[in-house]
Amino acid sequence: MLQALYDGTWLNRPGSELLLSWLAQATWRKGLVAKLPPDAEVAHKYGIRYLFDPDHPEMVPAGAPSLHLGDCGILYHPKRPMMVCVMTEATTSAAAEGVIGDVAKAAWDAATTLRSH
Repeated sequence: MLQALYDGTWLNRPGSELLLSWLAQATWRKGLVAKLPPDAEVAHKYGIRYLFDPDHPEMVPAGAPSLHLGDCGILYHPKRPMMVCVMTEATTSAAAEGVIGDVAKAAWDAATTLRSH
């Protein structure tokens, strides 16, 4: 879906640009966005699924994953925009957010070292 929006092949170009601009206005600053430069533009959507009732953490077996957290988006790196999607299974949302942030930062840093094309 992100590729089709980026290429403008799913909707017309104005429709694609509108949807991507909405995704870029996301206020969630964790996950993909957390470890990028403050001015980095990211069009993304995240989702969380609790495997147990989050209001009753005592029901989670010790050490068992308690949630799935995914964040997918387009990182608009100045040298090379890229699509990144990270899906996690973790015991805490903070752990999952950290992994997602690390992956996004690694991708961003790798693009920074590329020669412009």
